[in-house]
Amino acid sequence: MAIPVSDVEEAIAQAHHEEWARVVAALTVPEIACAFLVRETTL
Repeated sequence: MAIPVSDVEEAIAQAHHEEWARVVAALTVPEIACAFLVRETTL
């Protein structure tokens, strides 16, 4: 049974989106936490 190209492209796009979401979350959360801690300790 052949898989339609559009289904493959959709699966790749979804995986790519999920991977970038993980990358952004990994970068953003520590930066926000650090900025918050620095601000709190300098007040």
